[in-house]
Amino acid sequence: MTVQSKSQNAAITASYDFSWAGTVVDVGGGHGSTLAAVLMHYPTLKGVLIDLPEVVANDSLLETSKFPDRCQVVGGNALEAVPTGGDIYMIKRVMMGFSDDDARTILRNCRAAMRADSRVIVIDPMLPNGTEPHYNRLTDLLMLVVPGGRCRSEAEFRALFNAAGLCVTQVIGTGTSNFILEAIVR
Repeated sequence: MTVQSKSQNAAITASYDFSWAGTVVDVGGGHGSTLAAVLMHYPTLKGVLIDLPEVVANDSLLETSKFPDRCQVVGGNALEAVPTGGDIYMIKRVMMGFSDDDARTILRNCRAAMRADSRVIVIDPMLPNGTEPHYNRLTDLLMLVVPGGRCRSEAEFRALFNAAGLCVTQVIGTGTSNFILEAIVR
């Protein structure tokens, strides 16, 4: 996951403007490769990496350890709660591994932690409308081996956001299999 993430991070930092934010909370961020790329690209940003305690327990594996004064690491479960105080709650390639119920729970937990001016960005493969061939359809098939896992269409993502009290403000292609869906408090 870390190696794959590194290959996509440049496209994410080139596609989304993080410059307005003070703190980015990386929800389910693994070893922090994407958060580290964002912090490298935006030197005034602070970060919070949250993932399961066993995932973030070894500092030597964390990409965010390069930023000890700018990044806090939290062992926790996004299905239970996420840290407060973020301007951006970034959820990269996490939703595709969860059922709709769990994905809604994660978004609701982000919503509960957000301020009125915070944003959530979900970075995930997205299925195109219709039946046209697309690389993300193969990813969708691969995700079927994960209980509840799947790729979603824009309409399906919008429904998840709406159910969590969030409203999608923009959908951004990254030139990779990932799309960035930004949402604000409804």
